[in-house]
Amino acid sequence: MRSWRATYTDLTVLLASVTVTAHALALNAPWPRAHPAMRKSSKTSAHVERTRTFWILSSALTLSALGAYAVVIALVPLLVERGYTTTQAAWALGLRGA
Repeated sequence: MRSWRATYTDLTVLLASVTVTAHALALNAPWPRAHPAMRKSSKTSAHVERTRTFWILSSALTLSALGAYAVVIALVPLLVERGYTTTQAAWALGLRGA
């Protein structure tokens, strides 16, 4: 059986080889030129902030984040109330994060 240090060393080498290779291949590419119509925009951020689309998108993202955090806060008490141990509830919360 291998030690945990050897396993971590293997995972470190694997991660380093994958990420260094990916960065070396992908980050050297030049940025594509912007389309001429996109270079000069007459709309300012103040104009965009007043649009209906901006407010709908902002509201949807806010409600989505609120729902996600509500689940995180309420998950452990809910599972304990349903008969799970606190250890099992903590595992469920940890797996949800993964």
